[in-house]
Amino acid sequence: MLQQTNGTESDIFEFYQRNSTLFSGTASVVNGAFEIDFVVPKNINYQFGSGKMTFYAVREDAATDAIGASADFILGGTDENIQTDNQLPQIRAFLNDTSAVRNYVIKPDVDLVLLLKDESGINISKSGIGQDITATLNDSITFVLNDFYTTSLDDFTSGIVTFPMRDLPVGINELTLKAWDTHNNSNTTQLIFEVTDENSSTITEINAYPNPFINNMTFAIAHNSAGQSIEVVVEVFNQKGEKVTSIFQTNEEAGNIEQVTWNGTDNTGSTLPAGIYIYNILLRSENTEIVHSTRHKLIISN
Repeated sequence: MLQQTNGTESDIFEFYQRNSTLFSGTASVVNGAFEIDFVVPKNINYQFGSGKMTFYAVREDAATDAIGASADFILGGTDENIQTDNQLPQIRAFLNDTSAVRNYVIKPDVDLVLLLKDESGINISKSGIGQDITATLNDSITFVLNDFYTTSLDDFTSGIVTFPMRDLPVGINELTLKAWDTHNNSNTTQLIFEVTDENSSTITEINAYPNPFINNMTFAIAHNSAGQSIEVVVEVFNQKGEKVTSIFQTNEEAGNIEQVTWNGTDNTGSTLPAGIYIYNILLRSENTEIVHSTRHKLIISN
């Protein structure tokens, strides 16, 4: 695109600038060679002009890297044998990581994660008006996410967006997410979540399985302290109210769900007899001394 300088201290200077990225992806290098396939978006500038490809490679141990570029090709025009694609792109939305959480309760700083997929690839070109990957918060603020998208390794049909969102308002929030494929098909989805105060620690959901107990039991604990250092304690009580075991677990950088596994033994290592027990979950995060706890039943059947 033809641009010109804006200064007033010298004559106006005109120059050409490439300001539309058509594809950003990754590929495996095998014996010094690699290959990348992708579909050029329909909404490019059809006038023929010089394109540019930029490459970066790094060895697996990060000891050596390389960079290069090529502008020795022409881009433009229309493919006469283009395949029809009327399928909408797939959008899966998460917060902090891709673990499945039924009801998100988070703190004000969070990472939005989008998994996108389409047989023709996702459009990141910025060539069409409104044809961007976007996230709109509470129908008021819209973020353009094209620059945060990269394809999966050796697969241009899928990819991921990781976008930091900071200082979100406390309360119930809604994100409207939109993406386009390279054939100008679009799709939207919504993500509703609750933002709590930075100094709060909350257990939002607990799933203990299998219940009744078989061999081992996993406590899957959803909480609002993702990205922080947390301490989780699982306490098991018999029907007399006596504590039979305590399981301690720490995580320096927690995800949305903390999983704790228990083998059905007491504090001495003895297998507990069949019966109904009560388990209590306690959670403490690095930002608060307040401990959040919740109680549920479990069954051991021999």
